[in-house]
Amino acid sequence: MAGSSRLSGLDRLRGAALIAMALYHTTWDLHDQGLLSLDPVSHPAFMWSARIIAATFLVLSGVSLTLAHPERINWQKFWRREAQLLVAALTVSVGSYMLFPQSWIAFGILHHLAAGSLLASLLLYRSTPVLLGLALLCLFLPQLATHEALDGRWLEWIGLSAHVSPANDYVPLLPWFAFVLIGVLAGRVLVGRQPHSATEAGKPAQALEFLGRHGLLFYLIHQPVLIGLISGLVALGALEPVHTTPQNFMGACARDCAIENPDAKACKRMCSCLYQELKDLPMMSRQSNGVLSVEEENRIRAGVAICR
Repeated sequence: MAGSSRLSGLDRLRGAALIAMALYHTTWDLHDQGLLSLDPVSHPAFMWSARIIAATFLVLSGVSLTLAHPERINWQKFWRREAQLLVAALTVSVGSYMLFPQSWIAFGILHHLAAGSLLASLLLYRSTPVLLGLALLCLFLPQLATHEALDGRWLEWIGLSAHVSPANDYVPLLPWFAFVLIGVLAGRVLVGRQPHSATEAGKPAQALEFLGRHGLLFYLIHQPVLIGLISGLVALGALEPVHTTPQNFMGACARDCAIENPDAKACKRMCSCLYQELKDLPMMSRQSNGVLSVEEENRIRAGVAICR
Protein backbone atom coordinates (compact mmCIF):
# COMPACT_ATOMS: atom_id res chain seq x y z
CA MET A 1 0.00 0.00 0.00
CA ALA A 2 1.13 3.55 -0.69
CA GLY A 3 0.76 4.74 2.90
CA SER A 4 2.63 1.82 4.42
CA SER A 5 5.49 2.22 1.93
CA ARG A 6 5.91 5.89 2.78
CA LEU A 7 5.58 5.31 6.50
CA SER A 8 8.20 2.57 6.37
CA GLY A 9 10.69 5.10 5.03
CA LEU A 10 9.71 7.60 7.71
CA ASP A 11 10.08 4.99 10.44
CA ARG A 12 13.56 4.12 9.19
CA LEU A 13 14.58 7.77 9.23
CA ARG A 14 13.12 8.16 12.71
CA GLY A 15 15.01 5.03 13.82
CA ALA A 16 18.27 6.46 12.47
CA ALA A 17 17.62 9.72 14.36
CA LEU A 18 16.98 7.75 17.56
CA ILE A 19 20.30 5.95 17.21
CA ALA A 20 22.08 9.27 16.62
CA MET A 21 20.36 10.66 19.71
CA ALA A 22 21.45 7.67 21.80
CA LEU A 23 25.06 8.11 20.64
CA TYR A 24 24.96 11.79 21.59
CA HIS A 25 23.51 10.97 25.01
CA THR A 26 26.17 8.29 25.53
CA THR A 27 28.83 10.95 25.01
CA TRP A 28 26.96 13.31 27.36
CA ASP A 29 26.67 10.65 30.07
CA LEU A 30 30.35 9.73 29.81
CA HIS A 31 31.36 13.36 30.18
CA ASP A 32 28.90 13.96 33.00
CA GLN A 33 30.43 11.10 34.99
CA GLY A 34 33.98 12.34 34.37
CA LEU A 35 34.86 9.55 31.96
CA LEU A 36 35.33 11.68 28.84
CA SER A 37 37.16 14.98 28.59
CA LEU A 38 35.25 16.11 25.48
CA ASP A 39 32.19 18.16 26.44
CA PRO A 40 29.40 17.61 23.87
CA VAL A 41 27.46 20.60 25.21
CA SER A 42 30.16 23.06 24.11
CA HIS A 43 31.81 21.16 21.24
CA PRO A 44 30.61 22.65 17.89
CA ALA A 45 30.21 19.31 16.11
CA PHE A 46 28.12 17.84 18.91
CA MET A 47 26.14 21.05 19.34
CA TRP A 48 25.13 20.99 15.68
CA SER A 49 24.43 17.27 15.70
CA ALA A 50 22.03 17.76 18.63
CA ARG A 51 20.22 20.51 16.74
CA ILE A 52 19.98 18.42 13.57
CA ILE A 53 18.61 15.46 15.52
CA ALA A 54 15.97 17.64 17.21
CA ALA A 55 15.00 19.24 13.90
CA THR A 56 14.66 15.79 12.32
CA PHE A 57 12.24 14.63 15.01
CA LEU A 58 10.14 17.78 14.61
CA VAL A 59 10.02 17.60 10.81
CA LEU A 60 9.01 13.95 10.99
CA SER A 61 6.24 14.80 13.46
CA GLY A 62 4.81 17.32 10.96
CA VAL A 63 5.07 14.83 8.11
CA SER A 64 3.43 12.07 10.13
CA LEU A 65 0.60 14.36 11.25
CA THR A 66 -0.19 15.30 7.65
CA LEU A 67 -0.08 11.72 6.40
CA ALA A 68 -2.24 10.49 9.28
CA HIS A 69 -4.91 13.15 8.64
CA PRO A 70 -4.76 13.99 4.91
CA GLU A 71 -8.31 15.35 4.53
CA ARG A 72 -9.70 15.83 8.02
CA ILE A 73 -8.45 15.15 11.53
CA ASN A 74 -9.42 11.92 13.23
CA TRP A 75 -9.61 13.47 16.68
CA GLN A 76 -9.86 10.14 18.50
CA LYS A 77 -6.61 8.99 16.91
CA PHE A 78 -5.02 12.39 17.47
CA TRP A 79 -5.84 12.63 21.17
CA ARG A 80 -4.67 9.06 21.78
CA ARG A 81 -1.23 9.98 20.46
CA GLU A 82 -1.29 13.37 22.20
CA ALA A 83 -2.01 11.72 25.56
CA GLN A 84 0.97 9.38 25.08
CA LEU A 85 3.25 12.35 24.38
CA LEU A 86 1.98 14.32 27.38
CA VAL A 87 2.48 11.39 29.76
CA ALA A 88 5.98 10.77 28.36
CA ALA A 89 6.89 14.48 28.66
CA LEU A 90 5.68 14.58 32.26
CA THR A 91 7.70 11.44 33.03
CA VAL A 92 10.83 13.07 31.64
CA SER A 93 10.26 16.25 33.67
CA VAL A 94 9.74 14.37 36.92
CA GLY A 95 12.64 11.97 36.31
CA SER A 96 15.04 14.75 35.34
CA TYR A 97 14.06 16.80 38.39
CA MET A 98 14.89 13.85 40.63
CA LEU A 99 18.28 13.32 38.97
CA PHE A 100 19.25 16.90 38.05
CA PRO A 101 17.20 19.35 40.17
CA GLN A 102 19.30 22.33 39.04
CA SER A 103 18.92 21.60 35.32
CA TRP A 104 15.70 19.59 35.02
CA ILE A 105 13.81 19.41 31.73
CA ALA A 106 10.82 21.74 31.74
CA PHE A 107 10.32 21.91 27.96
CA GLY A 108 12.37 19.44 25.96
CA ILE A 109 11.81 17.60 22.70
CA LEU A 110 8.86 15.53 23.97
CA HIS A 111 7.15 18.62 25.37
CA HIS A 112 7.60 20.33 22.02
CA LEU A 113 6.27 17.32 20.12
CA ALA A 114 3.11 17.44 22.24
CA ALA A 115 2.62 21.21 22.01
CA GLY A 116 3.73 21.34 18.37
CA SER A 117 1.30 18.61 17.34
CA LEU A 118 -1.58 20.45 19.00
CA LEU A 119 -0.73 23.76 17.32
CA ALA A 120 -0.09 22.08 13.96
CA SER A 121 -3.47 20.37 14.11
CA LEU A 122 -5.08 23.83 14.14
CA LEU A 123 -3.03 24.89 11.10
CA LEU A 124 -3.00 21.62 9.20
CA TYR A 125 -5.18 22.72 6.29
CA ARG A 126 -4.04 26.32 5.97
CA SER A 127 -2.58 27.40 2.64
CA THR A 128 1.07 26.80 1.82
CA PRO A 129 1.95 30.55 1.78
CA VAL A 130 0.44 30.94 5.25
CA LEU A 131 2.45 28.03 6.65
CA LEU A 132 5.65 29.27 5.00
CA GLY A 133 5.10 32.73 6.45
CA LEU A 134 4.50 31.31 9.93
CA ALA A 135 7.60 29.13 9.66
CA LEU A 136 9.73 32.16 8.75
CA LEU A 137 8.19 34.13 11.62
CA CYS A 138 9.06 31.33 14.05
CA LEU A 139 12.65 31.26 12.80
CA PHE A 140 13.35 34.99 12.97
CA LEU A 141 11.20 36.27 15.84
CA PRO A 142 13.60 35.01 18.59
CA GLN A 143 16.37 37.02 16.91
CA LEU A 144 14.29 40.20 16.99
CA ALA A 145 12.13 40.14 20.09
CA THR A 146 13.18 38.83 23.50
CA HIS A 147 12.26 40.29 26.87
CA GLU A 148 13.13 39.71 30.51
CA ALA A 149 9.42 39.66 31.33
CA LEU A 150 9.32 36.26 29.62
CA ASP A 151 12.12 34.81 31.80
CA GLY A 152 11.42 31.94 34.18
CA ARG A 153 10.51 28.26 33.89
CA TRP A 154 6.80 28.93 33.26
CA LEU A 155 7.40 31.17 30.22
CA GLU A 156 10.67 29.89 28.74
CA TRP A 157 8.75 27.38 26.61
CA ILE A 158 7.78 30.25 24.31
CA GLY A 159 11.39 30.89 23.29
CA LEU A 160 11.48 34.68 23.74
CA SER A 161 13.15 34.80 27.18
CA ALA A 162 16.13 37.11 27.61
CA HIS A 163 17.74 34.59 29.99
CA VAL A 164 17.16 30.84 29.96
CA SER A 165 17.42 28.57 33.01
CA PRO A 166 19.92 25.68 32.76
CA ALA A 167 18.27 22.54 31.38
CA ASN A 168 19.57 19.25 30.03
CA ASP A 169 17.10 19.51 27.12
CA TYR A 170 15.49 22.73 25.91
CA VAL A 171 13.47 22.91 22.69
CA PRO A 172 11.21 25.98 22.98
CA LEU A 173 8.29 26.74 20.71
CA LEU A 174 10.30 29.45 18.93
CA PRO A 175 12.16 28.94 16.69
CA TRP A 176 11.67 25.16 16.67
CA PHE A 177 7.98 25.07 15.69
CA ALA A 178 9.15 26.16 12.24
CA PHE A 179 10.42 22.62 11.64
CA VAL A 180 7.03 21.11 12.49
CA LEU A 181 5.46 23.40 9.89
CA ILE A 182 8.13 22.43 7.38
CA GLY A 183 7.22 18.81 8.08
CA VAL A 184 3.53 19.57 7.43
CA LEU A 185 4.45 21.06 4.04
CA ALA A 186 6.69 18.09 3.23
CA GLY A 187 3.86 15.74 4.18
CA ARG A 188 1.59 17.42 1.63
CA VAL A 189 4.10 16.60 -1.09
CA LEU A 190 4.23 12.97 0.01
CA VAL A 191 0.43 12.64 0.12
CA GLY A 192 0.18 13.39 -3.60
CA ARG A 193 2.94 11.04 -4.73
CA GLN A 194 2.71 7.45 -5.84
CA PRO A 195 5.16 5.14 -4.02
CA HIS A 196 8.03 3.46 -5.77
CA SER A 197 7.82 -0.28 -6.27
CA ALA A 198 8.44 -1.99 -2.96
CA THR A 199 11.57 -4.07 -2.44
CA GLU A 200 12.27 -6.40 0.41
CA ALA A 201 14.14 -4.54 3.11
CA GLY A 202 17.33 -5.94 4.59
CA LYS A 203 17.78 -6.59 8.28
CA PRO A 204 19.37 -3.20 9.08
CA ALA A 205 16.45 -1.41 7.44
CA GLN A 206 13.97 -3.65 9.24
CA ALA A 207 15.69 -2.92 12.54
CA LEU A 208 15.54 0.83 11.91
CA GLU A 209 11.87 0.55 10.97
CA PHE A 210 11.08 -1.40 14.13
CA LEU A 211 12.93 1.15 16.23
CA GLY A 212 11.13 4.03 14.52
CA ARG A 213 7.74 2.48 15.20
CA HIS A 214 8.56 2.26 18.93
CA GLY A 215 10.41 5.57 19.19
CA LEU A 216 8.57 6.90 22.23
CA LEU A 217 9.33 3.83 24.31
CA PHE A 218 12.96 3.88 23.19
CA TYR A 219 13.26 7.55 24.14
CA LEU A 220 11.97 6.90 27.65
CA ILE A 221 14.17 3.91 28.46
CA HIS A 222 17.43 4.61 26.67
CA GLN A 223 18.87 7.06 29.23
CA PRO A 224 18.20 4.90 32.32
CA VAL A 225 19.76 1.96 30.45
CA LEU A 226 22.81 4.01 29.42
CA ILE A 227 23.34 5.44 32.90
CA GLY A 228 22.98 2.01 34.48
CA LEU A 229 25.37 0.43 31.98
CA ILE A 230 28.02 3.13 32.42
CA SER A 231 27.71 3.02 36.21
CA GLY A 232 28.11 -0.77 36.12
CA LEU A 233 31.25 -0.53 33.98
CA VAL A 234 32.68 2.06 36.37
CA ALA A 235 31.96 -0.21 39.35
CA LEU A 236 33.72 -3.10 37.57
CA GLY A 237 36.75 -0.92 36.82
CA ALA A 238 36.25 -1.15 33.05
CA LEU A 239 35.90 2.64 32.83
CA GLU A 240 38.05 5.12 34.72
CA PRO A 241 37.77 8.89 35.21
CA VAL A 242 39.87 10.98 32.86
CA HIS A 243 42.39 13.55 33.99
CA THR A 244 40.69 16.90 34.60
CA THR A 245 42.11 19.47 32.21
CA PRO A 246 41.70 23.21 32.65
CA GLN A 247 39.38 23.23 29.64
CA ASN A 248 36.86 20.65 30.84
CA PHE A 249 37.02 21.98 34.42
CA MET A 250 36.28 25.49 33.17
CA GLY A 251 33.40 24.23 31.03
CA ALA A 252 31.75 22.32 33.87
CA CYS A 253 32.37 25.14 36.35
CA ALA A 254 30.91 27.76 33.99
CA ARG A 255 27.71 25.73 33.52
CA ASP A 256 27.31 25.33 37.29
CA CYS A 257 28.04 29.02 37.86
CA ALA A 258 25.45 30.05 35.24
CA ILE A 259 22.71 28.47 37.36
CA GLU A 260 23.05 31.35 39.84
CA ASN A 261 24.85 34.01 37.83
CA PRO A 262 23.95 34.88 34.18
CA ASP A 263 27.13 37.01 33.82
CA ALA A 264 29.36 34.76 31.67
CA LYS A 265 32.47 36.93 32.15
CA ALA A 266 32.13 36.88 35.93
CA CYS A 267 31.71 33.09 35.87
CA LYS A 268 34.81 32.70 33.69
CA ARG A 269 36.91 34.77 36.13
CA MET A 270 35.60 32.85 39.11
CA CYS A 271 36.21 29.45 37.51
CA SER A 272 39.74 30.36 36.42
CA CYS A 273 40.53 31.37 40.00
CA LEU A 274 38.90 28.23 41.39
CA TYR A 275 40.94 25.95 39.12
CA GLN A 276 44.16 27.44 40.45
CA GLU A 277 42.94 26.84 44.02
CA LEU A 278 41.99 23.20 43.40
CA LYS A 279 44.33 21.90 40.70
CA ASP A 280 46.54 19.94 43.16
CA LEU A 281 43.65 17.94 44.67
CA PRO A 282 43.20 14.20 43.94
CA MET A 283 39.77 14.94 42.42
CA MET A 284 41.62 16.60 39.54
CA SER A 285 43.61 13.51 38.60
CA ARG A 286 42.98 10.12 37.05
CA GLN A 287 43.78 8.53 40.40
CA SER A 288 40.64 10.01 41.98
CA ASN A 289 37.84 7.52 42.64
CA GLY A 290 35.23 10.23 42.13
CA VAL A 291 34.32 10.40 45.85
CA LEU A 292 35.20 13.68 47.55
CA SER A 293 37.02 13.54 50.85
CA VAL A 294 36.21 15.89 53.73
CA GLU A 295 39.41 17.78 52.97
CA GLU A 296 38.44 18.23 49.32
CA GLU A 297 34.96 19.43 50.23
CA ASN A 298 36.45 21.99 52.63
CA ARG A 299 38.95 23.13 50.00
CA ILE A 300 36.18 23.57 47.45
CA ARG A 301 34.10 25.68 49.85
CA ALA A 302 37.15 27.77 50.75
CA GLY A 303 38.08 28.17 47.08
CA VAL A 304 34.60 29.32 46.12
CA ALA A 305 34.64 31.84 48.98
CA ILE A 306 38.02 33.21 47.84
CA CYS A 307 37.17 33.40 44.12
CA ARG A 308 33.70 34.94 44.30
